[in-house]
Amino acid sequence: MEVISNIFANLNTLLDKYLFWTVVVALLIANVFMAIKWIQKNTTQQIKQRGENSTSIWARSLGHSLYFFLLSLSIQATLLAVFYFSHSVILRWVEFFVVTCGITYLATNRISGRRGLYISAGHLGILLIGWVYGSWLGLFLISAPLFAVLYYWAYCLAQVVIPASNP
Repeated sequence: MEVISNIFANLNTLLDKYLFWTVVVALLIANVFMAIKWIQKNTTQQIKQRGENSTSIWARSLGHSLYFFLLSLSIQATLLAVFYFSHSVILRWVEFFVVTCGITYLATNRISGRRGLYISAGHLGILLIGWVYGSWLGLFLISAPLFAVLYYWAYCLAQVVIPASNP
């Protein structure tokens, strides 16, 4: 039993060290791809609509995408810095809840009301249950099966609701 607890402790330490930087690199790559897609979308739309010189449209789109890229990067860097330098687990989870639920509410309020907020808080609650149980491995051993059950129930509910809504 002691060997298993040592393995879990080593894996938790390893994930504490390297998972944060993996998320940082993934966010940076996602921002670059988002900026490239935004440039492609806006330039082709503006060339079709205005018929202007494509060089001026590319330059304008590049400037706009650079601005939004730096803005999103600075917001993410601030949140990640607070997350990384705060050694309080409670502060990290509070930040995680506030940021995630806030973004979800702003993104889904117009379409679904507060349902998106409730779903987001529920998902974070399941993650928190796994974290409280056993740090990173608790996420894999507790939260992952709970998510599997949740999504299976949602799938079964969707099979009932969707055919009945459009006969």
